[in-house]
Amino acid sequence: MSDDWLVHLLTNERYADLLASGSGVEPGPGGFVHLSSPAQIEIPANLIFDDSDLTLVWFRPEVLGSAVVWEAGDPPTPGMLFPHLYGNLDLALASTASTYRREDSGRFGEPTLPV
Repeated sequence: MSDDWLVHLLTNERYADLLASGSGVEPGPGGFVHLSSPAQIEIPANLIFDDSDLTLVWFRPEVLGSAVVWEAGDPPTPGMLFPHLYGNLDLALASTASTYRREDSGRFGEPTLPV
């Protein structure tokens, strides 16, 4: 997997709503927006989201800058830190977005990286 990307996961409906409104993703209760590296996407996808397909919003790390801090997840995953963005996530900064569908097993698998 590549370290060239940071990814935010959204339900397809939430992504469409944000695009239609022109608004970004606001920080949650911890004061940050959850992001993942490509190798981590499966973890929050399978822990947090129910039976809906998702939209993966792909960002180059350099466009998000120093507002990204790598910290323990909740719940913690041993030996793994997750990127957290302290501030609003402007979807206009995204390089691309892709649909992320569950596999036949009902779980999310390894995502396809953008080209």
